[in-house]
Amino acid sequence: MPKQTLWTFHAHKSVLVCCSGHFRELLSEKSKSGTTGPWEDEKYDMTVRSFDGFQAIMRFVYTADERQLFKTVDANVDLTCREKVATLIEIMMQAHELGMGGVQRLCAKRFCTSVTLLSEDTILKIFEASVQCEEDTLGMYCFSWALENWMPLVRGWSSEVSEKNTSILVGLVRGFVVSEIVPPVSQ
Repeated sequence: MPKQTLWTFHAHKSVLVCCSGHFRELLSEKSKSGTTGPWEDEKYDMTVRSFDGFQAIMRFVYTADERQLFKTVDANVDLTCREKVATLIEIMMQAHELGMGGVQRLCAKRFCTSVTLLSEDTILKIFEASVQCEEDTLGMYCFSWALENWMPLVRGWSSEVSEKNTSILVGLVRGFVVSEIVPPVSQ
């Protein structure tokens, strides 16, 4: 079991309601129950994917500044490419879970415009995240990158992971092609 940690974030209800369908639903349910007065502090327990990802989203929600969203990634020059990708994926996945499509699209755009983030080491994680978050633009970018770099990509993997990674990549490509290119069959 992963270690559970309690973090506290202070936020205004009106800001949260404006930025996320998840918070809109959560807060409207709580207000309908009438358990607290209009000016009382309310506490909500929720599970977040990561402290850094949620903190980045909260900074962005209050500033609407894209630099604040990616501050953790940009400010730490010691992060490896894999760590930057993992942090961006955490932010994108957290935004997806919270119904924050704008934040999700900003993360997808960041992947698509940063040529250093896609590599043999990161393509599978980014492609999987694009599928899970239903980020079609990022999915198309990963799909194109994988096709253009197929042979160097497959050759770059060690023999221990090559078969597994190739199988995962083929599955992602197949799923993407079927969902994006082939029109659904009407019944």
